[in-house]
Amino acid sequence: MELTVVSQSDIRTVVTSLRQALFTSQSESTVLAVSYHWCFKRGYSSAFLAVIILLSGLTTVNTMFTGGLRFLRLGHRLCSFKHARFLLRGPHTWVHQFPIAQSSRQSPVDLRSSETHFDAKLQPLNYDDKATSSRMLNNNGLSFKLSFDDSSDPCVLNGGPLDGDFRLNQLHMHWGCDKLPGSEHIVDGNAYAAELHMVHWNSSKYSSMQQAVTQPDGLAVIGVFIQVGKEHEHKELKKITDLLPKITNEGSKIELSGLNPLLLLPSSTAYWTYLGSLTTPPLHESVTWIVMKEPLSISKQQLKAIQSLYFLRSGKYERLLNNNRPPQPLAGRKIRASFK
Repeated sequence: MELTVVSQSDIRTVVTSLRQALFTSQSESTVLAVSYHWCFKRGYSSAFLAVIILLSGLTTVNTMFTGGLRFLRLGHRLCSFKHARFLLRGPHTWVHQFPIAQSSRQSPVDLRSSETHFDAKLQPLNYDDKATSSRMLNNNGLSFKLSFDDSSDPCVLNGGPLDGDFRLNQLHMHWGCDKLPGSEHIVDGNAYAAELHMVHWNSSKYSSMQQAVTQPDGLAVIGVFIQVGKEHEHKELKKITDLLPKITNEGSKIELSGLNPLLLLPSSTAYWTYLGSLTTPPLHESVTWIVMKEPLSISKQQLKAIQSLYFLRSGKYERLLNNNRPPQPLAGRKIRASFK
């Protein structure tokens, strides 16, 4: 069976229908049955169905693996459907264990032009221009994570919307798969291939990352969009991507030194800022977000290396893909921009 090309309006139509079915308390098995007949009546492959279910916000797809629904074994897929199952038990179910997931200061968000206000008072960001001391690059099963020395040799961020100094603690990334973008923040509904997060804690008010992470002004996270450009690699990010084949499996780690975080920022200083949260549990609403307007460009080979990590589930390793949380309601918050 071949994958039928469909329009965005078709996708929106079926996703809306599925969501309405959920909100009217119809069972998931009913919704899945409807989606099955809807897709295959129109010749859509299992890949398209997987994407629809992923977008619809369902929390489990176990009922799909019964009777005539074994079509999922067909080979035409946009992404690993097993990983789609993993995701469906992820962000959409976090609220059961972390009620704050439905609170009014959650991240990421859609950075819509209509909701953005230029703030002439926003200052440029100030960042230490230095390569910090040795740190560890590891695969934690959620992303790659690069930890920094934030005690004896800290890399300090200040300026912008921040009051005081913020020390760089770690950086990590969120990405999609071959056919789907994976940035967490989106701009007017448009997503990028990936998004780099540089996590800092407020060292002017708190004594450690552990103390700061639960405080409303405890963290500052710089988000940098990642796009796939020409074949030229991003030189500073290459120091990370060259080591990823050595930490393919969850739990593996390797030392990395000589990386300059400043070189992971785009040349443009333009940014959006708003008050938000961590995008993974425990979802603390402690983050001042600073999302850079200009993306970084990386090569296809670098993105492939990023997408080649594995996580451990039920004793088996599976590809780590689509590790991004969907945009959350803005809920009346203000998005400020340093640019017009």
